[in-house]
Amino acid sequence: EYEITESLKDLNHIIYVNNYNPTEGSYEMELADSDLYDFITKEGPISDTQKLRIIHHVLETMSCVHGRNIIHRDLTPQNILYVDEMVKISDFGVGKELNQGYSHNTFMTKDIGQLHYSAPEQLKSLKDAGKEADVFSLGRLINFILTSEPSNFGHDFKMVCRKATAKNPANRY
Repeated sequence: EYEITESLKDLNHIIYVNNYNPTEGSYEMELADSDLYDFITKEGPISDTQKLRIIHHVLETMSCVHGRNIIHRDLTPQNILYVDEMVKISDFGVGKELNQGYSHNTFMTKDIGQLHYSAPEQLKSLKDAGKEADVFSLGRLINFILTSEPSNFGHDFKMVCRKATAKNPANRY
C-alpha cells in the first residue's frame, strides 16, 4: 500500500504518505477533514458544480493511476478523503501494480471490497479484478455523488454509469 501510494505522490489528488516503518508495516498520512461519504450525507446539500468538480478530480486522477498500470480495487466514498477542501484518493491496500507478475495481497484473497462498489468479477476473485473493476466502482461512485445512492441511475450521466457498471467487464469503458 505504501509503495503504491508513494509512487503516486506527484498526483495532487492522492493522499500524501510518509514516515514508513517497514518493521511495523505502518506509515503516516495527512490528516483528512472528512471522507466523501460524510461530506455527501452529513454536510448538507452540495451544489451541482461541487459534485461535478469532485467527479472530475476523481476521474482525472484515476485515469493517471491507470496510465501507470496501477489499479485501486477499493474505490468507495470512504476512501475518497477531504484534505483542506481538496479530494484525495486513499487506501491502496488492495491495489496492484499491473507490471508486477505477482501480488501477495491478491493471490489467495477473495471477496474484497464493498458490495455496492465492487465489480462482480472482483467479488468472485480479487485476482481477476483489473482496470475494468475500477471503472465499475467509478460508475457506482458517480451515482453516489449525484444521488447519495450507489445503485441510483436517476441522473443526467445515467448512460455513462450504466456502461461503466455493465456486468461483463468487456462491455465497460
